[in-house]
Amino acid sequence: MDTYQIKLGTCGEICVCHCSNHNWIFIFTWKMGSPIWNHFTKLKKCVCELGQTVAQPHECVFSQLRAKCLLCRMLVKHSGNTSNAVTHLRIHHNDIYLELLPKFMKKKKTLKRLVEVVCRKLLDDMDCDSCDAIDLACYPARSEKMASVNRAVLLFIVRGMHPLSLVDSCHFTTLVKALDPRIELPCRSTLTTVLLPNLYEEAKRKLQSEIDSVDHVALTADGWTSITGDSYVTVIHFISNQLKMLTRALTTSVMPESHTS
Repeated sequence: MDTYQIKLGTCGEICVCHCSNHNWIFIFTWKMGSPIWNHFTKLKKCVCELGQTVAQPHECVFSQLRAKCLLCRMLVKHSGNTSNAVTHLRIHHNDIYLELLPKFMKKKKTLKRLVEVVCRKLLDDMDCDSCDAIDLACYPARSEKMASVNRAVLLFIVRGMHPLSLVDSCHFTTLVKALDPRIELPCRSTLTTVLLPNLYEEAKRKLQSEIDSVDHVALTADGWTSITGDSYVTVIHFISNQLKMLTRALTTSVMPESHTS
């Protein structure tokens, strides 16, 4: 078989077949980053039509990438990544696979750290003014849509114990705008003075309705100390008519007296 040697930039040299041949050809001195390639040889196959002639050998078309295992000579498909090669070692040469496993894990951790750094950089460089960049008509403040959005945001804050200042965060606003640019989030003051009291009264009425339907209750009190050192006692459970224990914070009161044993 007639062969030619051609340079492929800084990647290395390959030995290519003439256009009239369709044999597997050997790629050597290839710069490969993964240690998996220490156990494989990369191959390519010329797929030019029989009898076709070209002026230069580098005009040949190559496809059908394969990798030959240096341990068992088996051909493994690959498309530039190492997935099939790693699977081959794990199944057929487990001792080599276990030897390389720490290197694979180290590479994954390095990549994960790189992604985290890039993500932090993108967030730091994000222009907060972009929150107001989309010029679309917002939903009316008193519309049914905004009432539903405000309730969902407030429940997210309350149930997740997030700070009310979340609605003033540029990153949170950007997220909401990406979901629907017509949403104008309420400010912290609106949450505190209007939305939160309304939600509290609604929850209180619902809880009162539950308690009114109960003939007998079994109460559980829990004493605890806040991070500021203040002591509280909270009634946290009761039993329904269906003998189902319901978890509700019925009341929380300051308890200045000593409550240690």
